[in-house]
Amino acid sequence: MEVNDVIMKELYVKDTLAVTKMNSVQTADKITEDTTEVLTFLFQTINQIISIALSSILIFTYLFMAGSGFLLLIAILLPAYSLIRVVLVKSF
Repeated sequence: MEVNDVIMKELYVKDTLAVTKMNSVQTADKITEDTTEVLTFLFQTINQIISIALSSILIFTYLFMAGSGFLLLIAILLPAYSLIRVVLVKSF
């Protein structure tokens, strides 16, 4: 009951008519744009990070198992390539 009383007091203090003064079309557009940005981040950026990490792990595993002399070179160049790729994809 105390929680309900606190919520009710907070709601009565708020100016609920301020919402009706806003342009509903503009507000809906802002909500849609924000939702699109969040979904783009979740489905694009996170997928890219995961795919780069998995590719790196698979390549390092293969090179380590093969005993290749290029492991050190690849160990230096692959993170640099991944970083450059992430930066360039973000800038476009």
